[in-house]
Amino acid sequence: MEKVKRHLFWFVTILVFFTGTVVFSYGQTSENPPQNKYKLALVLSGGAALGYAHLGVIKVLRENHITLDLIVGTSIGAIVGGNIAAGIPVDKLIAEARGISLFKLFDFKIMGLGFFSWNKTEAFLRGNLDHITFRDLKIPFAAVATDLYSGKKVVLGSGDVVTAMLASASIPGIYTPVKIDGHLLIDGGIVEDLPVPTAKKLGAEHIIAVDVHHPLIKNSIKTPFDVIRQAIYITQQNHVDKLEQNADIVIRPDLHELSYMNFDDVEKGVETGAKAARAALPQIKALVNKIQNNSN
Repeated sequence: MEKVKRHLFWFVTILVFFTGTVVFSYGQTSENPPQNKYKLALVLSGGAALGYAHLGVIKVLRENHITLDLIVGTSIGAIVGGNIAAGIPVDKLIAEARGISLFKLFDFKIMGLGFFSWNKTEAFLRGNLDHITFRDLKIPFAAVATDLYSGKKVVLGSGDVVTAMLASASIPGIYTPVKIDGHLLIDGGIVEDLPVPTAKKLGAEHIIAVDVHHPLIKNSIKTPFDVIRQAIYITQQNHVDKLEQNADIVIRPDLHELSYMNFDDVEKGVETGAKAARAALPQIKALVNKIQNNSN
């Protein structure tokens, strides 16, 4: 069953890509949360199961007492970011991730606007965040989604946090779109998969961005499906390269041995993210010192 779901995921992803539904471009924000000034923001990209690396990065930041004033995430980055913003310990999230599988997350359905509903995933997320709104968060947080009809970027910063997470991670054709305030919303990665511009617009003065997209295939392109996957990876890379330009630091874990849909590689994903964060620590500490000196 797990193998069937993985094949279905790739089939729909390829179909969506080549029918032009996923066109990576900049949208306009149709919701504008109040502007503030945030000294240091953490920006988390989409990346499905590769998002385990986000947990490793955050674990290292926590261990080194790096204070975050804002978190902005897209797709899996929104799911991880929302939990961290709510004060859920990263070690607890890692422990919970060990029990995740596609079977537990994907609720297959034939009817509707997606092959899978959000029922199982929503129940899982509400285990930590039931009835939590953006007002309840310990760190300011925003999730990026896409309006299915207008194609515009929607920045979610109010209301129910879990609903915002689901909207931001609603992969088109895979998951059922989420309706919020009259908008039918799908994955934010379509318009802004690494939401550095959104963090800037919200008032972030300095940004640490974490990019967990799959790297390009280097030496093992052997089938038509490999060619299609590589085309998708190239498009994603070009998109993210533009988005990351205003980040002070970009952490890019080495994800060659990991897969978007392998939710079993928790330890490897977390350690890969932690390794990349440890390598970036000198830059991060220098940035924090700069922020503190400018504040004095």
